[in-house]
Amino acid sequence: RLLSGEETVVTRDLVLRDGERRPVEIHSNNIRLDEENAVLLYMRDISERLETERTLRRLGRRQEAVLERERERISREVHDVLGQALTAIRMDVSWVRSHIDDERSPDRLDEAGERINETIETVRRIAHELRPGMLDDFGLSAAIEWHANQFANRTGIAVRVAVGDSPSLDRDLSTTVFRVFQELLTNVARHAEASEVDVSLTAPGDNLVLSVRDDGRGMDLSNVTDSGSLGITGVRERLIPWGGRLDLASQPGDGLRADVIVPLTNQHEEVEQ
Repeated sequence: RLLSGEETVVTRDLVLRDGERRPVEIHSNNIRLDEENAVLLYMRDISERLETERTLRRLGRRQEAVLERERERISREVHDVLGQALTAIRMDVSWVRSHIDDERSPDRLDEAGERINETIETVRRIAHELRPGMLDDFGLSAAIEWHANQFANRTGIAVRVAVGDSPSLDRDLSTTVFRVFQELLTNVARHAEASEVDVSLTAPGDNLVLSVRDDGRGMDLSNVTDSGSLGITGVRERLIPWGGRLDLASQPGDGLRADVIVPLTNQHEEVEQ
């Protein structure tokens, strides 16, 4: 590559005389010197840059963790306080219905009871979406299966899930992967015009891999100029603090495959308090 004329950049660890290792970036360029071809090499210490990147990842995780704790708190409030209040109202309506003589009243009270029941179910759904108890109680694999089932019931899109027991994961990493999964299924419902979705969760080597593939209309990825409209930007931003990435593969008429790859070696980095 040096002889090709291309600029070359490589990263290596430089071992100093005292044995300390320093990450450096080595640049090479072909230049003309005294009318002859020459190669210019220079090194740059990137220790501070790498430490800054690690700090930003930790801060990103911390921010996401704080947001998730707030969702968890709101979920408890919605489920416990509002849910209990509605249940009490339902019991009151039932009591009134059994103690009133107006012939028209039972029908009106039945209607009120049905509306209360619908509201209770809505409260439960919102509480689960804010913080699914399945994720805390049974782990990521069970939560993915549960959400896939909920999604299929709600949209009519068939979802096939192949997940094994996920490895021991940091609580915040499990939450991030689950939120990404939710967003990917939301994209399927909004944009794909699909009838089937295949989901898999595996852990080959030191990576966690979540794959979501639909049989929808697909797209020409080279012509996608506004990835934010597909929620892709938000997904990638969630993965950055964990060193993860989102790979997309699609052709028009051939569905879309989204692969989420997260290195498990990064999950135990200390989160700044």
